[in-house]
Amino acid sequence: MLKRLLTGLIIVALTVGFFALRYVSPYIFDAYVMAITVLATFEVAKAYHKNNRKNDLYFILSFPVLSYIALVLCTSYNLSILIFYTIIVGLMAVLFILTMIINLLLKNKNNKEMIEVNYVGKLSGYVARKSFLNLFLMFYPAFILVQMFVLNHLSGFINYSAIVGKNIEVFALIMAFVTTIITDTGAYLFGSAIKGAKLCPSISPKKTISGAIGGFIMSITFSVVLYLVFSAMGYATIFETYKLGILNFVAYGAVASLFTQMGDIFASLVKRKNDIKDYGNILPGHGGVMDRVDGLSINIVSTLLFCLFIFL
Repeated sequence: MLKRLLTGLIIVALTVGFFALRYVSPYIFDAYVMAITVLATFEVAKAYHKNNRKNDLYFILSFPVLSYIALVLCTSYNLSILIFYTIIVGLMAVLFILTMIINLLLKNKNNKEMIEVNYVGKLSGYVARKSFLNLFLMFYPAFILVQMFVLNHLSGFINYSAIVGKNIEVFALIMAFVTTIITDTGAYLFGSAIKGAKLCPSISPKKTISGAIGGFIMSITFSVVLYLVFSAMGYATIFETYKLGILNFVAYGAVASLFTQMGDIFASLVKRKNDIKDYGNILPGHGGVMDRVDGLSINIVSTLLFCLFIFL
């Protein structure tokens, strides 16, 4: 328990530290996000690899790096966010096709792998399975975590250039991190105190319906608190400009909690399918990086969608 607490404090300190350094340059926070994205993607790919589902790690890990380069170029030239998404979807498609072609050419290597994993079928079928797994891993968790870069540079796209200098990125990132932490904390506290029926016993035996409801309520509550805090800190004018009221934050808190819990459950499902308890052991008492960002990864998507629509 002490080890888990100490590791948790270090994670919080690191996050707060890199967040503070964002005021020096948003690219410093990008470095932190890149480390999280690469490590989390590596852990998920490794989980499949251990379960005899071979994948092409170098191609998979190149995707978030290339996506980040595309983001820097798009925001530097103040291009449309649609152009950015067109580029990274294209990158994903190109990498998928490349892995398929290269694996078809590497017949000896893949024939040996087929024997290792007891795959019964043709080489083309094995290559297709392997390539589609590569595509899945480029999407989850890589593509999803890449959205944190977008959130960190939202005003760099021409669609959102009107919010430059208004620290909307700070607002959005705080909302995402706080609602994720509060949902997890609320679920743990309510679940431990009330217990009761399990939410999804076959996927995550410790999760309870009472915990899910507790996390949901606390996320909404803290979203309203954040609305009041940000209003007092000078965001009231921005909220008025974009017609943002307390009900918008109630809705955000509800959706953010749902996305956080779905992210947690989906990550547990992947672990269950690969017969592992944790994605790694880099964080003593917590497991791997992906074990810490499973809910955040999906909540980042809900926060980004919230910002994309309200600030357009």
